Amino acid sequence: MDEQIHRISFIKNILDLSQHDFIEYVNCDLQSRVTIINKIKATRKNRKISQTELAKLAGCSRQTISSVESFNSSPGADILLSMIKALNMNLDIHIEFKLKTMEQK
Repeated sequence: MDEQIHRISFIKNILDLSQHDFIEYVNCDLQSRVTIINKIKATRKNRKISQTELAKLAGCSRQTISSVESFNSSPGADILLSMIKALNMNLDIHIEFKLKTMEQK
């Protein structure tokens, strides 16, 4: 029997993920986390929302927003999700699954 790995990938809006799946997504890959933080910061700036305003909308402190955007802290998935929801972001992400199958020879 040989093990085969198949990759399945798709694009999905991040707000369509369950909270559990979102946590798994941001915790599995540092690059995913960096991409999300950069998109949050860009969205906030494009909409001319201050860090203080975003903090109020997201239910956290301005210092938290500042630390997240400057990569001085590693925010939990709950903080990132609250920031995304507060900005009502339409954030599509690429999700890839690896499926292992056993094939007989």
